[in-house]
Parts: sequence; C-alpha cells; structure tokens
Amino acid sequence: MTLVPHTSKPTHDVAPHRITLTTTVGGGLAEPDRPQTALTAGELARMVVRAGGGGRDVQVLVPDGARHTAVLLALADLLGRDVLIVPAGAVASRPTADADEPTPVDRTTGAVVDWLHIQPPSMSTSLPGWYDLDGGRVRPRRGWATLPLPRGLSFTTREAFPIARAAAARLGGGHPGLATVAFSVDGDTPLLSGYDGVRTAASGTDLAAALAAVPLYGGDLRVWPQVPDHRPASSRGGASGDHNAPADPSGHPADPRVDPADRVMFPGLGAEVTAGLAAYLAELAGRVGATVWAPPTGSRVVLLDGVRDLAVRDRDGHQRGWQAFRPPGPDHPDRFWSDRDGRLAPVGGTMDTGLSTAEIRLQHPGETGEAAAEETGEEAPHAPAASGVELVSVATEARPAALRRWATVRRRDGQFRVELAVLDDGRLAARHGDGGLLALGPRELPALLRRAGWAGQDLALLISVPPEGFGHLRAHVTALADQIPAEIWVPEPGARLAVVQGQPRSLRAAGEPARWCRVAPSAPGATDLVTVSGRWRSHDGWLVPTSASPGQGRLTTDPPATDPPPTGRRPSMVPAARGSRGHGVTWLPERPMVNAEPVELYVPVTQPAARIAAEGLPTAELFVVGQLDADRLRTAHPGAVALRVSVAPGGAVVTTGLDETAPAEVRHLLRGVDSYLLPAGWLDRVQVTQGWTPAGPGEWRAQPDLAPTSLFLRCTGARHGADGLPNDVVRWPAGRRAATAYAMLPAAGGPDGDQLVVSDSRPAAPADGVRLVRLRIEPGQAIDVAASAGRIAPLAAVRSRLVALNAAGVEVLLPPRNYDRVTVTRVYGAEGGRWVLRARRVELPLATLLTQPG
Repeated sequence: MTLVPHTSKPTHDVAPHRITLTTTVGGGLAEPDRPQTALTAGELARMVVRAGGGGRDVQVLVPDGARHTAVLLALADLLGRDVLIVPAGAVASRPTADADEPTPVDRTTGAVVDWLHIQPPSMSTSLPGWYDLDGGRVRPRRGWATLPLPRGLSFTTREAFPIARAAAARLGGGHPGLATVAFSVDGDTPLLSGYDGVRTAASGTDLAAALAAVPLYGGDLRVWPQVPDHRPASSRGGASGDHNAPADPSGHPADPRVDPADRVMFPGLGAEVTAGLAAYLAELAGRVGATVWAPPTGSRVVLLDGVRDLAVRDRDGHQRGWQAFRPPGPDHPDRFWSDRDGRLAPVGGTMDTGLSTAEIRLQHPGETGEAAAEETGEEAPHAPAASGVELVSVATEARPAALRRWATVRRRDGQFRVELAVLDDGRLAARHGDGGLLALGPRELPALLRRAGWAGQDLALLISVPPEGFGHLRAHVTALADQIPAEIWVPEPGARLAVVQGQPRSLRAAGEPARWCRVAPSAPGATDLVTVSGRWRSHDGWLVPTSASPGQGRLTTDPPATDPPPTGRRPSMVPAARGSRGHGVTWLPERPMVNAEPVELYVPVTQPAARIAAEGLPTAELFVVGQLDADRLRTAHPGAVALRVSVAPGGAVVTTGLDETAPAEVRHLLRGVDSYLLPAGWLDRVQVTQGWTPAGPGEWRAQPDLAPTSLFLRCTGARHGADGLPNDVVRWPAGRRAATAYAMLPAAGGPDGDQLVVSDSRPAAPADGVRLVRLRIEPGQAIDVAASAGRIAPLAAVRSRLVALNAAGVEVLLPPRNYDRVTVTRVYGAEGGRWVLRARRVELPLATLLTQPG
C-alpha cells in the first residue's frame, strides 16, 4: 500500500496566543479596562478560550510577569498549555517597525532579556517547549515536531505537544534491542507535523525517511500511535476543581476505560489501531527492514505508571498482546513476545527462579556444608534455596558475586529475601532469557516470586538505591504492590548491605547501621519512611520481628541504644566546578573549596527533625553550618538537636579560611572544628535524614526515622527586625545620600504590621482617617523589596516573605528597629479624597511620632 501524502494548513496561527494584562492595587492580574478586578486562573483560562486561544501556548504581556507565577502556573494547568511570561524586573516592549512582536526589556538597564517558559505543573518536564526563546524573540523551532524517546523518537502535533512531551519524559528506558517511535494518527495514516504547524499525512516512505536517525534495519520497532488533538482532562474543564475552569469547545470524548488493576498515565493519549493503519504498518516493516510491533486492531498503547513502560489494552481496558509485522524475506525467530502485563519482553521471559543448593555450592564451595543439604533435601534444579536468600535476578556478570555474598545467610520465618537488579532510574528489574535486564511489571513480579517458592510472605528486597533514584523506586514498587498482598521492605536510600551474623544488615557509607523502610503498602503520595509495622521493625541495620523484645531483637554486635550518632568521614576537597549554579552567599568566593564525595554532617537546630523536614529550618542566614562530629556540636550548642544531613558532592564548603571574607557578624558561626557551610543555592544537594536529641553526658536518643527530604530554609529572626526576611537583603537608599519617602499610618498609633511600607512617591489619598508622613531616610536604613526579591529568586530552597511582598507591590520596607533613625519632615491628613498638610518641618524621629496621639 502506498499513500499519497497530503499537506494541511496550520490549524492555528504560528505565534502563541497573546493576552495583555495589568496589575491591581493588591498585586493581582486584571484586564486593562477593568484594573480594579483581580482575575482567578479559571477566569483567565475562560478569557483565553473565548478569544480563540484554546490549544495554543499563551504569551502573557504584563510587567514583572514572574511575580505572578502561582496564578500563571494554575492557568497553564487549566489550559494544558505552556505559558510565556516576562521576567521579574522587566517589561514587554511594544512592537515597532523594527520589531513586529513584544520583547522583554530590563527596566533598569534597557537590555533585552528572554521570555520565561513555564509548563503545566501536572505535566512538567525538563524538555523544551514548542518555541525557541532567544534574544527576546519567540520563534517556532525548525523541522519536524519531535521529542526524544529512549532509543527512538516521538512525532507529535502542536495540539498534543504538552501531553506528548510529558509522556515522552515519563517513559523509562527499555530493552536495548527495542526501538520506539510514537506518532499521531489521522484515521489510518500517521501524521508528521512541522513546528510551523503544517501537518503532513505521511506515506511509509516519508515515515521511514524521518526515522533515518534511528538504527532499525534488522531490528525491532515498537510503535505508539497517539491521538493528534489530545489534551489533558484539566484543559477540558473541571478536572482541576476550579469552578471557573473553561468549558471544552472541541467536544473531546471522555478518556477510555482503564482496568482497575492498572495504573495508567494519560489514558486518553493512545489511539486505537484501525485495519487501515495495520496495513500501513505492514508496509512500513518492509521499508525500514525491521519487525514492527503494534497493538492489534481495536487496541491501543498505554503508559504504565510507576513501571514507565508501554503495554497494550483494548477499548475496555483489558490486556492484549502485541502484533508483529515482519519485513519480507527469510523467516527469523522473534526476539520478543508479550508478557503477562501486555508489554514487549525478550522471548523466554524472566530466566531466574529459586536458588538451589547445587548452584550455591558451585559459586561458594565449602560454606554451605551438609547442613544445607539436610535443610533442602533432594537437590532439584530449582529446589528451595539452602541460603536464606530465595531469589537472585541480577545482571549475568553480577550473579556469581551475589550468590557468594548470600551463601551464608540464614532464613528468617515470614520473610522472603530477594535480590533484584536496579536500573539507573531506580526501577526494579529482572534478568530475561537473552541475559538483558527489563523493569518488572505488576503481573510479572508475582509470577517470578511464585516460581521461586514464594507463598505470600513479606518481601525483603536486598538492593541498594541511591537517594536520587528512591522516588522512582517507590513509585515502581507502589505499582507492583497492587498484585502482592504482602509488605515490601528495602534498605534506606544510599545504604549498602552486608551479611553480619548470618543476616543481611543495612549499613551507611561510613559503616554505621542504616534503616530498613517499608515501601508497600503505603499511602498515596507518602514521603515519610515507615520503619515499624505490625510484623517487622528496623533495628540497628537488621529487619527483625516487631514482637521481638529489645533483648531478643538485638544481636551481640549491636551498639547500645544511647550510643552517640556516628561521626562523619572527612571528605577530600576540590574547587567548585566552573559554571556552577550560584550559591547565593554574597561574601563567599565564586568557586570555593567543596566536598568531592558525599559527606554526612550534623546541624544544630531547636526543633525536631520531622518538623524541620516539613516546615523548613528557621534561620536568618542564607546558609547553614554543619559539623562532622555531633558531640563537638553539642559543646558549642548545649541542648541543641543534632540534625543529620546527607550532602552530595559539591554541596558543602569547607569553612577554613572564610574568616577573611565573611562579615564580622557571622564569623562566629564558621569557627567550629571540621565545619562546613551549606549555601542556600546548593541545598538541592542536601537531604535531611534523621534527628538526634541529647539524652545525657555522651548519650543521645534517635528521633523517629524520616524519608530523605530536601532541606529548605525558612527566614526568621533577622537582625534588621523585619521577620520573614533574611539578614542579607538589598538596603535602600543606596549610595551616600538620604532619600525622601512616604508612608501611610493610622490616624493614631503605629502601623498595623511589624514593619512600615514606604514609597518614594506620594500615594493617592484614601478614605478619611489616615495619616501620611514624609520621611527622610538615611542610606541603608530601609530594605529594597524588589531588588531583594530578585536576588533571592534563584534560591529555590529559601522561603521568605519577599515574594509575597513583592507581588503585593511593596517597593520599600522600613524595619521597626530603624524607626528612631528615620526623620519625619511633614505630616498630612486625608480629607475629601485629598491630602491636607497638617504639620511641616516636624524633624522628629519616626519612633517619637508614633508615641504621640493623632
């Protein structure tokens, strides 16, 4: 079959849909002809849809657009589209004869800056948008609209781009011998769409040519047909819970049915295969010289959540197998088949079953002995393991070492110990018939366990997962656990395992005990680490029965419960990498000496670790200081809780030598032995892991276990007296000369809040009963809110009031501690909608005026 390609015109204007907004007095977004009425995200979305902007990215023309990020993120989610906004401190210039589109311009320097690109939060990825954003211009990219897939490409349309991008980012790496191509289909024909919006009905030759960069000949190609105009449920009204959500004008059908046993992402994205499309794919197989795998007619491809792999389902959500379209020529045996989850897997399935005594002896002769033979009885090929580890399914080259490692493990009643392979992204995998590793599906894992002798016991997974992969592991295990009515336990993130006294023990890098954590069953969205259940508990690195008393659960090598927290190991130091993200500490060298390998530190705090993990560490600085030794920390900070944090390479700055550049008021924080500074800009490399409370001389008590949680700072207690702001702010006025400013006060007494909002221009008069004072403010006595907010904006780990103040239009803030250093020169009263001068040449400190009656 040969199709004659046809080309359609762009379904929309190439440019994004533009809306012009202004800000209300209270800092909200409003239409220019209704500047007093702030709009919700739902109202903005309805405005876009009414104006014909549905299905297009949105370009918001409002000064300092980044200050309205919260409502614009909600707008992006409601529309299911990307939103382009003006950066903070910039305005959008008007089109001119030389520039036919608005361009963001820094209001201070006049320099052109780039638009900021935000994606719908529910579909956020690290992949780019539809447009190139360079030099303040917005231009469609060139060529076919494509997105990267693991060993493949996704061809998409402008309408489906955001959800196709999200799906591409969530598809995990699969078998190295299987390529994947996704494409939109129009009936029987795949579509190729350019970034100019023009769609082409692609012949088999066209699609084969577009796939030239993907090595296919003689291989296997998995296809993922997609709906060309699909948009997420949130953009079709009501999914967000916002009653102002726009109604969907396009009449999209409801998402197809999903089997309750499946966790499926973006269920409406996959397109059903028609008879015509099946004929097309048969032709494509010949053109690319590869076996093409596709759903059978009437079925579609779905993306399994957690598993991050593709499977086939029919229109009722029932599992179906993949259909092979083979190229002409000699018949060759298929390399893949459909597994129990409807995924493509190597022929033969998983190849590991229970360990036999013979297999263990072969890898570890002389250590299992006659006792092993007596325990297992007759040595069948897959008899129950002589070892207390019942199943090992890892890479072929790693298997001999794993068998030797677990040969001396003794069984524990009620536990089924399994070592599985862990992929780079944290998913669990098993060895298949061709020796390769493939992530496990929710129906394949129970089958693998049953073949190894599992009879419903709780699972202890003998694996090691780095902290950055632990989130994917939890998501994968949550999906797998739907078919496993048992508890599933794993070592804490970053821990390794060793056999100690015949049992697997979880250890940290420095050799101290680590925790076991229950990852299933778990509550949806849970982030805490459960270390005790009705059946098991983590105890000094071992997983022991909950019913065991402390004496029964403790092994002879366990340390006393009141031992001090283990001292961290001193890391080697290297200069920070060139081009590193800013650390956010103004007095710190640009490239300080940082840790070259992970390090465990203790930070003195006054609150439980769980509260700090949830609410942030209260501090006025844009850094924290930790030490290797918790006991030394207690000497300098009596009674303080020792907050244990794990710092990835490049996150800790050695404090030696920083006295020369640090301000005098912070030098005392830097003088501890083996102290390290953790800058706010690099706190994404720091995770809170545990808290320790001093219990007596040389004794500590461990606080409840936590999931590794990113550390963030909550600004409080600043020296300048404005709570919720850091110590390091931009002072106003700059330079050496005093400035004139105005502030409104109640008719009597002081301001309502804990600081005074001032402006460098006289505001319009409000209702009667308000005073206006003109002030003379000496250099550095007030805080420049906009500049301070701009400085702190890149520091994602800092929570302060600056963002809210800036969004509310506050320009300058006067802290209470400086009221006595600011001079009142005039006082006005509000009458009849105008200011009336009450007193001139006052020349009193503001603090004195505030104590006087109105």
